[in-house]
Amino acid sequence: MAEPSSLTATPGPTIDGVSDGFGLAVPRLTIAPDEEPAARGIAGSSGQVWRDEHGAMLATCHTIDGQHRVDVAGVGSFHFDALAATVTAHPRASIPCAVIQETYDRSVLPIVLQARETEVLHASAVRLRGVVAFCGASGIGKSTLAFALSRRGHPLWADDAVAVGFPDSAAVAFPMSFEIRLRARAAAFFRVGRLPAAASLPGPPDGSAAPLGAVCVLSRGEENAHDDRGVCLERLGPSEALPALLAHAYCFSLEDTDRKRRMVERYMLLAARVPVFALRFQPRFELLPRILDEVERLAGSPA
Repeated sequence: MAEPSSLTATPGPTIDGVSDGFGLAVPRLTIAPDEEPAARGIAGSSGQVWRDEHGAMLATCHTIDGQHRVDVAGVGSFHFDALAATVTAHPRASIPCAVIQETYDRSVLPIVLQARETEVLHASAVRLRGVVAFCGASGIGKSTLAFALSRRGHPLWADDAVAVGFPDSAAVAFPMSFEIRLRARAAAFFRVGRLPAAASLPGPPDGSAAPLGAVCVLSRGEENAHDDRGVCLERLGPSEALPALLAHAYCFSLEDTDRKRRMVERYMLLAARVPVFALRFQPRFELLPRILDEVERLAGSPA
């Protein structure tokens, strides 16, 4: 499963825990004035621990007496239940409210949504014929690829989290507010600095969910003496697509057997209904136009 994303986060949805008109209920964050409460009951409970690719602990998730809790290392704890319109944050001493809000929007909210029965992919996305999502590990180039496609006229849809629903057995992507973030090398390549505040996007102007047209799982390719393009796009069969998608799925906890079963069933449906591609490339900016061409080609091809 995907680890919670980087804690360098950005403002996002603030809808008061009710349906936003798109079929997605987004809980609002409230920040408690007191410090993080004692972890009563946690010492004797098992919890889900999420770590980064280096093994460092990012967050732990617990459910005690029907109350869910996400503890983010060095930041604080976030408390919610299945029905409340808000998530309550208890920061550690001296942690600014802005950091708490950013951590919630970027890292905790996807986990909260998953705990509340919405599947969320660790992905960026643009809208072509349908929404095309780009999954991958942190630093692989999801935001760079999405931003580059937006420069070709394809609207940005999401950065780092794509919420997916399954009305009538179809797969749709829900719009959510987000702010795209580029790493320093990518920002320098596009000559945009760290992006102005105008890069904060509320989702599509018509406010409607859109069909999920394709998912690309990004990875670094290897040099091939017989292929000077440095880009390889390959469609995956459902049996290959399922584990590839699950590897980038946000998840509150694997301890709830019923919730885990529902999650796997939905990703099986996603793998069966939506084309999933492996997109491998060399990390060279001169190859970016070829990568974009491949994505535009797959988006124009019949599913």
